[in-house]
Amino acid sequence: RHMLLVKAYTNFREKKFTECKYLIENFILNNFSKDYIYLYSLFYYSLSCYFEGDLDNSYYTLKYILFKNPYWEKMNEVYYWLSVISFEKNNYEKAIRYLNLKNSEPKFKKLKKFYLEKLNDIDIFIELINQFPHDNDIIKSFAKFLINNKNLDLKNGFLKKIIKKYKIPIK
Repeated sequence: RHMLLVKAYTNFREKKFTECKYLIENFILNNFSKDYIYLYSLFYYSLSCYFEGDLDNSYYTLKYILFKNPYWEKMNEVYYWLSVISFEKNNYEKAIRYLNLKNSEPKFKKLKKFYLEKLNDIDIFIELINQFPHDNDIIKSFAKFLINNKNLDLKNGFLKKIIKKYKIPIK
């Protein structure tokens, strides 16, 4: 049974995601054990789905891992990938909630900064500020967004309040 997983992992490293998924599916179907090997197999299945563009299967497999064993040794990786998928599906609020669970890790901070700097939707920014009013990363990214978008009506009541509250230097 372990040789099947070794082969699946080799396929994963070689970016043969379809083959990896197939081998893991066979492993899961023939292995009712719920040990750590089972969780690892699900994790690599999820990543294979992700790299093939199947975000939904990847996401739900990761959520299943979280449900089965929230204390698994690779849970940081599970939260990381749940965040990535949530960002890519434009669910910034959910992504940030996952990231905030492991807020102190540099990898998580870097991911958050990367996606916030790419964000160019004022409505999402406003929703994030409402949900996370003390999150300095969101405030800083929103400030950069405002400074770089000259087309916005900064006299809008709500925007004006945010600019004043967070002392965003707009001229």
